[in-house]
Amino acid sequence: MIYKFEYIWLDGYTPETNLRSKTKVINFTKEDFTISDLPMWTFDGSSTKQASGGSSDCLLKPVAIYPDPARRDGFLVMTEVLNADGTPHVSNGRATIEDEDNDFWFGFEQEYFLWDPETNKPLGFPANGFPAPQGPYYCSVGASNAYGREIIEEHLDLCIDAGLNIEGIKPGELRISGPVLAEMFTGAISKWNDAKIAALNPGKKLPDLEITVVHRADGSGTTFNFTDYLSTVSKDFNDKVGKGAAVKWPAATSVGGKGNEGVAANVTRIKGSIGYVEYAYVKKNNMIFMQMLNADGKYVAPDDKTFASAAAGADWFSVPGMGISMVNAKGADSWPISTASFILMYKEPTDKAASGEALKFFDWSFKNGKKMAEDLDYVALPDKLTDQIRSRVFSQIQK
Repeated sequence: MIYKFEYIWLDGYTPETNLRSKTKVINFTKEDFTISDLPMWTFDGSSTKQASGGSSDCLLKPVAIYPDPARRDGFLVMTEVLNADGTPHVSNGRATIEDEDNDFWFGFEQEYFLWDPETNKPLGFPANGFPAPQGPYYCSVGASNAYGREIIEEHLDLCIDAGLNIEGIKPGELRISGPVLAEMFTGAISKWNDAKIAALNPGKKLPDLEITVVHRADGSGTTFNFTDYLSTVSKDFNDKVGKGAAVKWPAATSVGGKGNEGVAANVTRIKGSIGYVEYAYVKKNNMIFMQMLNADGKYVAPDDKTFASAAAGADWFSVPGMGISMVNAKGADSWPISTASFILMYKEPTDKAASGEALKFFDWSFKNGKKMAEDLDYVALPDKLTDQIRSRVFSQIQK
């Protein structure tokens, strides 16, 4: 398949450098190419103030790659500039960074103007300029002092779609097992570059960064399900913490959040943090998630397919009242931290008419509620299971 790779680099202009780019078209026979598959590429450095006219060849070395959301089959390739002999060019600032601890992080803070050619000033500026000082206009909100919002929002969405807003790890890029996850939540594993995490993620450069555990500050079914899973896959977690709607988290760096929204906010805000929330909050907040090793030894990501697989593989009638735990469910495609919402009804209702109407509603929901469940980021029960519920559960309720 033919792909377009936009090689991007910084030129040699001073005192301010400029972005330069050119497109290389490559026909890859595989879809899982990586940065190491991309070749170095030459350019004319005499046009970018990075070489003389008599010897103008410079090299572009790919160092990072991102999807290009604005281009079909396109990718953005961040590059470093090298001399023709492969040594770092004098304009290559990244080559001068010395970091023995491998924990150095840097990026670009881009401040730019949308220019109005009629006034020869930034868009929205009065012809005579804004009165000093700049304070009222810095990070301003509202039409009186802020301009070009639509263009800025489009640019932001493109960056997010490309994954450029994510520091270090992309959604689903990191892999984890239940026992290792349990050690992270007990505090036994306290750094992201711990050997046990690294062993599950060969080739990934993990930061020497402290792990902050974010948990629910209030009692919740979400906490019960999560601790049920960790207690199932880790005897140490079961002995030290156990399962429950509210537990005492032993990790020294634990931080609480009220509700799923509180946990999501803290995980988003705190660098190096890890937490647990309902899947709907992951989607709503564009949160990073990890692939989990399930009971069949397969790595899976959270989505409708893996939730449905967990529901289909559960032995629902092994416990009276269908009150089973779905965690660590069997099945190659099963997400291991899944649960169901339950409805409790009397077998011998005092108001049989009201009970009968409730059963009619649940039956209607089984038949017609699948789209509603999807809209709320839940997964409807499989048809085979709802048929069994009608025959084996509904039939036990006196009418």
